[in-house]
Order: sequence, then structure tokens, then C-alpha cells
Amino acid sequence: MRLPKKMHGFSLLELMITLVALGVVSFAAVQRNVDKTENNVAKAFGVSVSLYSNAVAAYIADEGTAVPAGTFTGFDWLKGPGCGGSATKDYLPCDWQPRLPFNITLE
Repeated sequence: MRLPKKMHGFSLLELMITLVALGVVSFAAVQRNVDKTENNVAKAFGVSVSLYSNAVAAYIADEGTAVPAGTFTGFDWLKGPGCGGSATKDYLPCDWQPRLPFNITLE
């Protein structure tokens, strides 16, 4: 049996180069997705902090005094009586909970 003059197929070097290129492209795609996820978590945290900050500022504007340190705990003092809070009106929505990044909880 005679071997053909020109062999068909890919060499080991060509296959290795292709696999390395696919690995680099895959890594870049995964990294971009991780970056987007971290950005979304940071944005949600920023919105939560902004809402809380605005609620405290509105409370101080309505009450005319600063909030004494250590007097209030949790978030119910910014929620109205309809939400089980102690404020005269709703400064925060009833279902508001702080959205902290990376599963951090406040106790």
C-alpha cells in the first residue's frame, strides 16, 4: 500500500494553537460577565444607600432636628405606622431592605 503524497488533517501544533486561542477568548468572555455582575451589585447598593440617605434627610427636614445618636436602631423608625414603623409618615417603602453586596447582612 502506498501513502498519498499529501496527508490531510491538522498537525498537533495547529490543534494546540487553536485550543489556546479558544481558551483566551473564553477567559475574556467570562471576565466580562463577572465585571457586569459586579457593576450591577454596586449599582443596586448605590440605589439602596441613596434611598436611605434621602429618607434620613427628609426625616430631619420634617422633624427639624438631627437624629440623636443611638436613639434608633434598624430601619423601622423611617417607616410609617402602616408598615409597623414609628415615623409619622413613610420615609422608606414598607418592603425596603438594604441591598448589601456579596451577601453581607446587617444585624
